[in-house]
Amino acid sequence: MTCFYLNTRSTKNKTVDLQAIVYSLDYNVILITESWLNSTIPDSFILPSGYVVYRNDRTGTRGGGVLIAVRMDLASHRHVELETYPESCVVEVNPQPGKSVLLSVVYRPPVYTNAGMEDMDMLSSFIDSIQSHQIKNKIIVGDFNLPRINWTLNEYTNDSRVLEREFCDVANACYLHQMVNFPTRFNKDGTGNILDLVLLWDPTLVDDLREGCDNIGSDHTAITFSIPILCKRVKQPKRTVYNFKRADWSGLKNALLSHSWNLDDNDIDVLWDNWNTSLCDIVDTFIPKVHCKIQNSAPWIDSEIINIVKKKERAWVKFKKTGNSNYWDKFRSLRKQSKSLIKRKRADFLFEVRDSLRDNPKRFWSFHKIKNPGKIPHSITYNNSTTSIPAEQASLFNKYFHSVFRNKDSFDIACISDNNNDTNSLCSILFSATDIFDVLRALDPGKACGPDGIPGKLLRECAFELSHSLTVIFNASLQQGKVPSAWKLANVTPVFKKGTTLALKTTVQYHCSAWFPKFWNAASTRKYCPFTANYFRWATWLYAKSVLCYTTC
Repeated sequence: MTCFYLNTRSTKNKTVDLQAIVYSLDYNVILITESWLNSTIPDSFILPSGYVVYRNDRTGTRGGGVLIAVRMDLASHRHVELETYPESCVVEVNPQPGKSVLLSVVYRPPVYTNAGMEDMDMLSSFIDSIQSHQIKNKIIVGDFNLPRINWTLNEYTNDSRVLEREFCDVANACYLHQMVNFPTRFNKDGTGNILDLVLLWDPTLVDDLREGCDNIGSDHTAITFSIPILCKRVKQPKRTVYNFKRADWSGLKNALLSHSWNLDDNDIDVLWDNWNTSLCDIVDTFIPKVHCKIQNSAPWIDSEIINIVKKKERAWVKFKKTGNSNYWDKFRSLRKQSKSLIKRKRADFLFEVRDSLRDNPKRFWSFHKIKNPGKIPHSITYNNSTTSIPAEQASLFNKYFHSVFRNKDSFDIACISDNNNDTNSLCSILFSATDIFDVLRALDPGKACGPDGIPGKLLRECAFELSHSLTVIFNASLQQGKVPSAWKLANVTPVFKKGTTLALKTTVQYHCSAWFPKFWNAASTRKYCPFTANYFRWATWLYAKSVLCYTTC
């Protein structure tokens, strides 16, 4: 498990360089102090993808703040109950018996007055709580702003203040080992101090601890180290889509026209299952599928940037080992080239996004997701219950969304049965193939498909070939007075609105249902709007008053 630590002194202004280092060198864990972040800056702005970000931002004043980012393929869990120190973050990584690692990041502001003693008491209490935790492997990393300590001898110097002496006593009493042996911040006169510390109880837990090659403009030195523990990787789900660029459209259309759809069953669910199975079998024959590559880096970081950053890292390591000035000159040259290349690549990407906005708006909105929060937060809270377990999160979302729905029994639906005569009933409505064809051709192929996985582009391109068989299903649905059960399924996504992402009441609900209930609604309202309005007026919006929502119905 490789780790990267840095006091960034404003992460917001250094995100581009930080992303280049993190994604190029593929660190497992990122630890940052003095992040200078606030609630207006989303996690995706710092690291667009591939990492779960845990933050503890300073509130009220500028500066401070800490964060820990863990790769998504590593299981992790935040321990908020252990974060007793104001600017601290505690995360358990690789939760396995005997192999769990409790990582803590701390920022102690440079306070040396009487308030500093109170701060030191809180820091001592924090260290005690970490030490007493049941997890065996524990590491504390951070900027402690205690320069007058001789860490070679693990004791304070003659000119040390009370705070340095107090911290040395705490470290010795807790049997802590401080592993950093090089200056992490230099003064104007060229002298350096060890302000950033790596503290642990077992000195064998950290391996290959060294000075990082690039501080990305910070006045502190980066620290890299590895933890020699075999980690269990969480497999990321693979997403498979149709490759329409290699589709045999003519062969597909001929196969759809000549196929016998077997739509004689009276059960609407059986009808739909037969139709859906036949369609998928035919489409798979004429349109190949591809696996979508999961984007685990910023979109402008390509192989050219990754290669030059790795070369810079190798030159730095050789210089630190040998002290050869040639490696130093090579490192400086590569550092200059990498900064220029990163800046140019990002600018080129932004220009491409701008120029392709009209022809490919999806690319713009994909980039927009980087700049704005849209993901489900790692931890959520509802009714004083906080969880980061996916199944429990889904349960909390379900309880909240259900709580803001109106009770259907409060509606007076007697008016529907009053108008339900022989000439104005569902059984008297019949769709024609032309009605279905018009709806299919009006589809937006850029919209996402629902749980059935049938793309809108496929339905639009094969509108004529599918309209006749779909007409049979739609008319059967009307005559039986029921819709297929599969049409009631939808992908429900919480959409963050404002406030903290941890609170469910700051989210609204967005449905992505299958195409076919939308067709049914669109086709019926087009031709029979006066009748169907009586059925859908009360059922379209079932949310509580003053609670904002989206719906695709």
